[in-house]
Amino acid sequence: MARPREIRLSESNGIHLNVIEAAEDPAHESWCNIHAMNDLVREIITTGSHLVIAAMQGNAAAGGVILTLAADLVYARKGYEYMLEAKRYTRQTDEASKPLQAYREEELQQMWLNFFGADPSYHLARKRFVYKELMPAVASSV
Repeated sequence: MARPREIRLSESNGIHLNVIEAAEDPAHESWCNIHAMNDLVREIITTGSHLVIAAMQGNAAAGGVILTLAADLVYARKGYEYMLEAKRYTRQTDEASKPLQAYREEELQQMWLNFFGADPSYHLARKRFVYKELMPAVASSV
């Protein structure tokens, strides 16, 4: 019997913002990262041959959250758990209602606009995050 494989991530948002920021074409690198993330999450969700266990103790955002929630069994400080049989049943029910691919296509349409559209918000926020810059204060309308 093969030993279980352990992968450790700490404080993940899923995509690698520093690699994206250093890329010659950050929009293209973002697009590649989101596809890789989607591929990984799809494999975790649809695998029927492995039990995937996630434990959350630190921070997670965006893709880091969905990576955790894709697992069959999730341990978090408050004790949330999801089991393999429940996952299989839920996945079958969800797939019959709306295929996983449909969610992916919807997400990628929005991500395309974020990465390649006219609004620079994603690129500015990524740069500020990578370089630890503070986000500008939002002016109040009082």
